[in-house]
Amino acid sequence: MSGDGALAALFDRAAREYDAERHMLVPCFEAFYAAGLAAVGDLPPGSRLLDLGAGTGLFAALVAGARPGLDVTLMDIAAGMLVEAKARFAGAGLTAPRIVVGDYSERLPDGPFHAAISAISIHHLETERKARVFRLIARHLAPDGRFVHAEQVLGETPAEEARLDTAWEAAARSLGASDEVITSARERMAHDRSETLERNLEMLAEAGLRNARATFVEGRFAVLVADAPG
Repeated sequence: MSGDGALAALFDRAAREYDAERHMLVPCFEAFYAAGLAAVGDLPPGSRLLDLGAGTGLFAALVAGARPGLDVTLMDIAAGMLVEAKARFAGAGLTAPRIVVGDYSERLPDGPFHAAISAISIHHLETERKARVFRLIARHLAPDGRFVHAEQVLGETPAEEARLDTAWEAAARSLGASDEVITSARERMAHDRSETLERNLEMLAEAGLRNARATFVEGRFAVLVADAPG
């Protein structure tokens, strides 16, 4: 099985428990997703929203619930996750999203999109594939479009990364994460290829996206925002 295939299988197995666990595994959950939602900005009805690595559709559903009338496309390599996403949208009374099972580092659905979002996904890619994704996003955004990258970032030094990792596990356990939940999370984390906050910002700019900035940082979680090329 390829690396991507193994990762898809891991997330498929975790699909039904993933959302409940995410509240523990992202200790700053409420503030993190609130910052992501705020960063998207205003999207009038009919605007096209693309969620990359959409998983169970959590981030996209938050945006769609707050910005009625969006045309939403969800893309992920894990088909099982997208089954949960469809159910989430239906249960919330939201317009059914377009579902795309595939590798967003290879190609994106036809644009343009008024906003592209991604939450805790792109860090699984090697550096060059991340750079390719950012370039693809730049090409698929509408002229006034925006990319909101809610991400897990690497500590600036090995010592800082070790501190962040220790603090993350302690916070997750304080919120109820069991040994089994931590072990499962670390199995998925073995596929992480995170970049530092500064390197993420540099790569967004190198892809041609404008005004790359961080609007939220807490522990190893950050919300980065960049605008379509001028």
